[in-house]
Amino acid sequence: MKNMLRNHRTVARSIGAVTLGYLVMAVLVLGTFFLISVFAPDLLPTREGEQASRMLLSLLLVATLLQSAVGGYVAATAAKHREYQHGFALIGVMLFFGALSLVNTESTGEPLWYALSTIATGVLGVLIGTNMRIRQKDALHIADENGDPHEHIPESRGFQASP
Repeated sequence: MKNMLRNHRTVARSIGAVTLGYLVMAVLVLGTFFLISVFAPDLLPTREGEQASRMLLSLLLVATLLQSAVGGYVAATAAKHREYQHGFALIGVMLFFGALSLVNTESTGEPLWYALSTIATGVLGVLIGTNMRIRQKDALHIADENGDPHEHIPESRGFQASP
């Protein structure tokens, strides 16, 4: 009975971690559009059916990379274990919604290259964010074991030891 409760908690934590990562990304997307509408409204299309400028689309792709990296980091942090599996679950959710948006690409006037690029950039961002969390967790774990966070971080993970 105790194992079954633990498994339910683990499943609930996993679902919550992925959901939290996705919600964080959604809030960041809304915040990005709000900031653009306040500080750069001339970048937004003004007429129905008008395509967005390449400048706006490029800016949104960079924002997508950052937003999805934060989402991947949050999902991996909330999961506390098996971070890559949670990152891949978040990618699965993104691919599902990305496929839905591809179906509506013609009705929104969004270029196909942009829709595909947004999906690919989002996947890359989640992988970056998840990997950042894993590296941070590894570094903290090694620091806890050794008592010195600067001299014992493994170089094979891309960190350099202090001289």
